[in-house]
Amino acid sequence: MFELFRATTIRARRRCRVVALGGALLIAGGTAAVPRAIAAQHPQVAVSAMMQSGSAAPQMLQADEPQGQKALNLADALSVFLNRNLLLVAARFDLDSVRAEELTARLRPNPELSLEAEGLPTDFDASYFQEQEIVAAITYVFERAGKRGKRMQTAAARTRVAEAQFEAAMWILTNAFKRDFYLVALTRNNLRLAQANQETFDEILDNTRQLYESGEISGLDLRRLEVEKISFDVDVANAHIDYELALRNWRLQLGGDYHSNSFTVDETLQHRDFPVSRADLLQTALANRPDLQGARAAGEAADADIRLQRAQRIPDLSLSLGYKWDFGVSQYTSSIGFSLPIFDRNQGERAKALIDKRRSDNLRRILTNDIVGDVDKASIIPEPSSAALLAFGALAALRGLRRRG
Repeated sequence: MFELFRATTIRARRRCRVVALGGALLIAGGTAAVPRAIAAQHPQVAVSAMMQSGSAAPQMLQADEPQGQKALNLADALSVFLNRNLLLVAARFDLDSVRAEELTARLRPNPELSLEAEGLPTDFDASYFQEQEIVAAITYVFERAGKRGKRMQTAAARTRVAEAQFEAAMWILTNAFKRDFYLVALTRNNLRLAQANQETFDEILDNTRQLYESGEISGLDLRRLEVEKISFDVDVANAHIDYELALRNWRLQLGGDYHSNSFTVDETLQHRDFPVSRADLLQTALANRPDLQGARAAGEAADADIRLQRAQRIPDLSLSLGYKWDFGVSQYTSSIGFSLPIFDRNQGERAKALIDKRRSDNLRRILTNDIVGDVDKASIIPEPSSAALLAFGALAALRGLRRRG
């Protein structure tokens, strides 16, 4: 019977135990948690440590939620997370900053007012304003080749890129938050499983002591079980560390004031079936993955930037209209001008736009391959085994046999 219980608990530890994220557990009241490696290699040290602690089973390691904590299901937790997470708030600021650039892109050039005076006399006499030439003119630059429209298209494309990047950031953070949410539920179940193992082994140890007192077994057998009990106590301590760290990491992801977060998770980790074919999963992923949508938007923004930079080669037209007062004679003036494109001063910007286009196309191909690979790997993963349920079922069956025996 003991060997059946031992094999069951070993399988449960291998499948259900989460790797400890912290160091040694310092338990209030003086109970010291002995690492399993030390307990296995030096059982006498482990026995001494447990005896010096004054208690073989720490009393503070409870899986039940403390009073005053509000349990959140996944939907409520996501609602709190989306409103309070500070990384998402910072990402929204970046998105608003990019949207503000659209206001700048649609602006037209301002007209220029110039005032010119020639023939200023050196002496200030009564004929001061009759011996000079004064010209007042207004100059306006007309953008050619549709620069303003292309500039607005480029700004709108960059906004779509920023929106896709924000969605990708929200997607990544949300997935990480869901993982932390389920990790809290998993480590809590692991803690309860470890406590159930500890309780069952305590019953076995009590029965073994009774056999020893009646003279049916030797003291060496009893001592071996007492040493083995340390591993169960260490499992409980490590499971408690895992649960507390997972809970605090999850609360940190919720955002807001960390000290005021007293939430916990409301999740039982029930198995759910998601029937979907590989073709449907691939089609959905290629259509909805935010990172791939961001790469596509980056390609569109690069195309818009290429069109804008090509339009920048066309010189703008400058038109000026003015009024000239020359020694009492008034007349209107006009002028037109444009820069001579002798030197191609925009070739660097065009080259950078082409490079951005090739970079975005390469990124899109990389993400497409990654998505296809992820879907292909997901399609070959078998149904997950309910190791924790199997372990609890074996323990229940073992207890039933012991009661009937």
